[in-house]
Amino acid sequence: MPRPERRWAPLALLLAAACAGATGPAAAHGPAPRVVAESPDAQGEVERVLEALVTRDGAGGAPDSLFAPDAIVLAGGNARLAAPRLAGVQAGGQSAITASQISVRDGVAWGVVDYRWFSTDQNLVRLGRATVLLLPRRTKPGWWIAQLHSDLVR
Repeated sequence: MPRPERRWAPLALLLAAACAGATGPAAAHGPAPRVVAESPDAQGEVERVLEALVTRDGAGGAPDSLFAPDAIVLAGGNARLAAPRLAGVQAGGQSAITASQISVRDGVAWGVVDYRWFSTDQNLVRLGRATVLLLPRRTKPGWWIAQLHSDLVR
């Protein structure tokens, strides 16, 4: 089992890159809107995006409207280009967040989400964990997912 500080190293690199300033495709959309970190609205909006991601993905609905156009999605180490986006999730089940930790700072939000998916017809349950990086939307209020990495909990 990897040491805890190594497990968080990829997320730390992503956050450092996000805070250093955009240079990729997202930079072409202009500067990110200023988001006040202490705003309860920002925290609540991020929580709603993550809840929608988990519940829509588990129910077989495409959560594509929650993602930035150039979002990076990895599930179990493999790129996911379509729903379901979360590792261990299959269409035709139900899922829910079992635990989450969310942080919002000026212009960036990130979270760790533990989720449970279960099949309604196969007596099958899977537990997963996702790390999510969110950025403010450019054209309207709210947040969308820029990066999502998920895996099954062993």
